[in-house]
Amino acid sequence: MRPTPYLCQVGRTNAGVPILAFDQLPTSGRPRRRASCPMPADVVASSGTDQTEQELRNLNSAGTDPTEQELGNWNGAGADPTEHELENLDGAGADPTEHELGNLNGVGADPTEHELGNLNGSGADPTEHELKNLNGVGADPTEHEFGNLNGAGADPTEHELENLNGEGVDPIEHELKNLNGSGADPTEHELGNLNGIGADPTEQELGNLNGAGADPTEQELENLNGAGADPTEHELGNLNGSGADPTEHELGNLNGVGADPTEQELGNLNSAGADPTEQELENLNDAGADPTEHELGNLNLGFCLGGELGHKSWELAKRVSSGTNPEIWPRG
Repeated sequence: MRPTPYLCQVGRTNAGVPILAFDQLPTSGRPRRRASCPMPADVVASSGTDQTEQELRNLNSAGTDPTEQELGNWNGAGADPTEHELENLDGAGADPTEHELGNLNGVGADPTEHELGNLNGSGADPTEHELKNLNGVGADPTEHEFGNLNGAGADPTEHELENLNGEGVDPIEHELKNLNGSGADPTEHELGNLNGIGADPTEQELGNLNGAGADPTEQELENLNGAGADPTEHELGNLNGSGADPTEHELGNLNGVGADPTEQELGNLNSAGADPTEQELENLNDAGADPTEHELGNLNLGFCLGGELGHKSWELAKRVSSGTNPEIWPRG
């Protein structure tokens, strides 16, 4: 036996017309409770509404929030329901507090402008009009408030201080009456220093002559200067070979090609790249050998160990090869 269909009421429209939905009686003939009354698939698909809206007896416009009807709020196109609840009139997307406070609202303007009686130009800040500041294209309002004239992007303090301003020049140059060359520092002219190409201004101030890239203290100390030499060599009266350290000449050390100056000072003979302590300790030195081997009297072969153990190993090897060891070469 098939169940018998019947109608159940699930809500009302704005005009009070009941909204009905189809259901079916179970086989026992007793109707289901209304709270569990499902809506047919075609009804749900056509309205697309949330089922909790009907459960709360909320009427639902296209996609609106159900609490608007529950609170008795009328709903315009996407407007917030609190506007109607507070009896706020609502323009196109305007904030509801503007009407509540009696603020008139221009195109996207902030409501406080009208509340404070500020006139508002295109995107200008409302405080400009409140302070009666005139406003140029994007200029800061304080320029006009202080009576500063403003050139293209110039800083307003230049005009306030009556400083003339060249292209990107700092205003304090003119205030101090400093002449300014291309990119030169203004303090050079203020101190009366002449300035060469990239030279430091203190050289001229101290009366130092300046060669190509030389340090200014060399001339000040009357040091002669070779190509890239350190100025202290001449100050101490040290002679200077090509790239040699100045302390060699000061100590009277003779200097071979790249040798360490302490070798000559200590009377050490020096082979090519040898360590100076070998000659001082009278150690003989084979190619790359350690100087302590000769000092200890240890001979060093490629396969032997150095030190006392190596010495005993060498003696044992000599005895074996000569046949004098009775334990290895028994005699008849």
